[in-house]
Amino acid sequence: VPEGIEGRVAYKGSIANVLHQLTGGLRQAMGYCGTPTIAEMRTKT
Repeated sequence: VPEGIEGRVAYKGSIANVLHQLTGGLRQAMGYCGTPTIAEMRTKT
């Protein structure tokens, strides 16, 4: 499903795998913003 589009996705396994991908994306975004914490990222964006 493209970003911004709502839809259902077939079961793809454990939620742990999905959370691992989301966490990695968040860490990368924080690195791009130069923010060490989520709280700081929220104030900078």
